[in-house]
Amino acid sequence: MKLHTKILLPLSVISVCAIVAITAISYFLAQQEIVNIYKSQIQETVESVREEIETTAQVQKTVLADIGERNLALNKALVELIAQRPELTADPNNQNASAFQALADQFNISEVHVADENGILRWSNVPKFYGFDFYSTDQARPFTEILKNPDLEIIQEPQENSIGEIVQYTAVATVDGKGFVQVGIQADMLAELNNVLSLQNHIRSMHIGTTGSVSIIQDGVFIAHNNAPLVGTDASTVLGLTQTEAVHWVKMDGKKYLASIAPYEDMIIAIYLPESEYSASLNTMWITNGIVGIITLLILVLALFFCIHSIVLKPIRELSNNLRLIKQGRISETNIKHQSKDELGQLASDMRDISNGLKLVMGEQDAILTSFVKGNFSTQLCDEKAYEERLQGFTGCQPEDVEKC
Repeated sequence: MKLHTKILLPLSVISVCAIVAITAISYFLAQQEIVNIYKSQIQETVESVREEIETTAQVQKTVLADIGERNLALNKALVELIAQRPELTADPNNQNASAFQALADQFNISEVHVADENGILRWSNVPKFYGFDFYSTDQARPFTEILKNPDLEIIQEPQENSIGEIVQYTAVATVDGKGFVQVGIQADMLAELNNVLSLQNHIRSMHIGTTGSVSIIQDGVFIAHNNAPLVGTDASTVLGLTQTEAVHWVKMDGKKYLASIAPYEDMIIAIYLPESEYSASLNTMWITNGIVGIITLLILVLALFFCIHSIVLKPIRELSNNLRLIKQGRISETNIKHQSKDELGQLASDMRDISNGLKLVMGEQDAILTSFVKGNFSTQLCDEKAYEERLQGFTGCQPEDVEKC
């Protein structure tokens, strides 16, 4: 295995491990951060829904009270008007439906009923109610209290009447106290009011992420949901979850959700976000970080390769080639150029000194051998003292200790 491979391989392995570790830690921290953000958003939404419920209930209560007071005022005016027109109620067998319809049209109300002292409806603008017994239903029975206490005035909350219509009724005793007059607010006005003040109008505009659900459950069904088609559908799947305002993980239909199932009065505020909402983003981030990590690793390996090549391998290769020349006896061909202030620079300097020393010795030996070939056996070093000084510079030894060195 070559030197650069020995160096690059462990460095590459360490770099890969470091990048994987950093990416994994980044993924985990990002996941925690996203989950915490969604938890805060869910908690804020729960509080917003609770405020909407309270505000809507208060507004409905105020508006209905105003409507009830208006209806009661009309009711009192009708009582006075009926007292001024005794012919309207003179004959129990003559219901005067047309006359009472004229009164209803005049006062812009939907129903006008007059009950006798026995709680039996005798006169009305709605013929199908003739003979109705106010004692016969839970909805109508409270009005019979007026027969016991003529000073009592009743404003009833909107509810279904005996034929399934949503109506708000009020009732006031007749002038003689021997019966009561009941009026009902127009159903279309109540429908418009309920539509304007409906919780669904507020909930449908609330969002958690892009696929999260915001809903209100009452009596086992969704009464409001940001996915409108689910309003009125069964909510048993959600009701089977742990009911707590704290945001926690739940499972529905095999999927994992971050949810808050918060009971509130007779309702349940259910807000839940599928794990897939943010896992896709995290997976994208994971892939992006992985690609960036790979590119970073490649750049790092290339940078290390060029650094090792120029700083380590190139000088070593130069020294190795010069050593090979010395080994082959081609000392005159050696040329060590590398210079640096590190260990390789020192090694190159020492090899340069050795090479130069060998060149000197070989040069002098060649000169002597050439003289011997020519028959001159008395040839000596041209400058023995200078030769010894130069040799001393290459070897670091005193002239008398050269052989020992």
